Amino acid sequence: KSHNDLVDYINALVQAQAQFSSFTERLESIDMDYYLYKKQSTRMINGRDNQPKPESEIEDIIEAPIAVSQVDSVVAYLTSLYLSGYPLFGIVTSKDYQSAGEQLEAMIDSHAIRGRWGREFILSFIDAAKYNICGVHQEWGPITTLTAQNDTTSSSSIPKLETRLEYINKVKSLDLYNSFWDYSKAPSDVSEKGEYIGYHELVNKTELKTESIALSAAMEAYNLREAFNSSFANDNAWYKARPIVTNSLTPPAVPGVDWVAYARNLVPRSQKVDYLDYSRLYLKTTAYIRIIPSEFGLSVPAPNTPQIYKVTLINGKYIIGLRRVITPFNMMPIMLGQLQEDGFSYQTKSVLENAMPWQDATTELLNIRLSSSRRAISDRAVYNPDVLSPHDVNTRSPAAKIPMKPGLRGDLANAQQAYAAIPFNDSGTSSTIGDINSLLTLNEYLYGINASKQGVFKKGNRTLGEYSDVQQSSDDRLRVMALRLDAQIFIPLKFHIKSNILLYAEESKLVRQSTGTVVNVDIATLREAILDFKVSDGLTPKSKILPTDVLMSFMQFIQGNPEVNREYDVIKAVSHVMNLAGISNLDQYKRDPQEIAQRDQEAQQRMQAEAAAQQPPPPPQPGQQP
Repeated sequence: KSHNDLVDYINALVQAQAQFSSFTERLESIDMDYYLYKKQSTRMINGRDNQPKPESEIEDIIEAPIAVSQVDSVVAYLTSLYLSGYPLFGIVTSKDYQSAGEQLEAMIDSHAIRGRWGREFILSFIDAAKYNICGVHQEWGPITTLTAQNDTTSSSSIPKLETRLEYINKVKSLDLYNSFWDYSKAPSDVSEKGEYIGYHELVNKTELKTESIALSAAMEAYNLREAFNSSFANDNAWYKARPIVTNSLTPPAVPGVDWVAYARNLVPRSQKVDYLDYSRLYLKTTAYIRIIPSEFGLSVPAPNTPQIYKVTLINGKYIIGLRRVITPFNMMPIMLGQLQEDGFSYQTKSVLENAMPWQDATTELLNIRLSSSRRAISDRAVYNPDVLSPHDVNTRSPAAKIPMKPGLRGDLANAQQAYAAIPFNDSGTSSTIGDINSLLTLNEYLYGINASKQGVFKKGNRTLGEYSDVQQSSDDRLRVMALRLDAQIFIPLKFHIKSNILLYAEESKLVRQSTGTVVNVDIATLREAILDFKVSDGLTPKSKILPTDVLMSFMQFIQGNPEVNREYDVIKAVSHVMNLAGISNLDQYKRDPQEIAQRDQEAQQRMQAEAAAQQPPPPPQPGQQP
């Protein structure tokens, strides 16, 4: 009964998402504009009878890339801010737990590299700039790793390869076309206050088999045989394919391998008794729901208290995974964010939507100018089709000769009477280039993304200080977007990552990428220092959490004040500042004891020599010449 109630509940949530169809339509419209597809395709269709236009009537339309440039500039700024530093998420802690901080930083860095977090974050940044909404799913999940072990059962030197499941922090960008959540809450509040959030994805047989192995290993697997034997019939309420944005490629309708036919050809007919009916593709639904367990007949501790559960549903019919999720601040581990957040929730326009009117106007002016130029070199005319062939008259070659039809007599043989050009005056289009430049300048007022910020050289008579002030002001406007994204996604994300490691990670050996040294991760030590760790990122780097410039000034003060120098250790302060700067393996620069003893001996000899040189010469003895 609990299984059927949960399946019905998720089905109801998906159907509720289908009622919000205007959101998906908005995504499609934005993507059509972003890829410049809609306008080009409509200009190739005859509006009178909805038939393709003849080739001679198709206009060569050039779209002004204003919206794309704005989106790419915002994405480049966020990528440079959050993803260009190393490590991706640094750890700041006191000197008492510096070793534990290095262990935690090494583990997070290892997870980021193996989980390819950078790619997922960039996809989220693109969604945020295009749609003004993005989502990031973070979970403690399995990956398959390959290890080489010495084979003790054989004398061969060839190592024995073994595969095993290893759990890491995973980060995944949300596919907004196939996501559903509690739309009664603002996007940034769904994770904390919403009742549900989830997404659909198509998986093949091997992907589902790998996940079923991981669920079985964790003792969390249910209904695997029923799920493998089920089929999926899409009614567009569950899975929605992205729109086609190009005329040069049509994606395959049903990708994948027909495993049923494959199995039937492999297995002898006499042995075909009980095999799994592997479908080509399965619809996997991952949903996080905040429910009262007693309402679904779940026998768990505190059944009348709202709890978060992760549900894995196959083909909308069978639940193969169900477990309670414990997260910091009781937030669901899928965070939604908006670059522009002003209280209007889903109505707020994105970076691309705000730039589209300027792109449309600029595109119109640009093509007016181009059409005028084409008109000037390929004039319009009135001609007699009985004398001249329409195909010859409408040819696009500027050097083509136009033959007259044979057998013509009288006035029909007069070429001047068979063809008369229509006069053309382009005086009304001469200022379009100037108008385009004015529009481009006005467009820069949207977000302060000027030509220099986009990497385009622009002449100007400014000093270096004036240029730096302009660029700084532009950065400040973009930094507001980054601050929103940091509060909505990155701050909760860092708490989830740290919590998962402290709750679920095991002792291991890792290599720090920055130093190449091996770090022994002791989870017990990390748990003792749980309240002492602060996780940094590109927006709030270590130097902001603990300002290195202040520490540098303090060290200079120590060196210049002997009394303070007696109380504070300059060497430890230098080590701490270098650790904040990301240079933590200072031990490799330490002198060995023999070298220290030799330097001390040399220093003592120098001091003795200097003291001997400063001694006055002995007085002359009696009878001795001075």
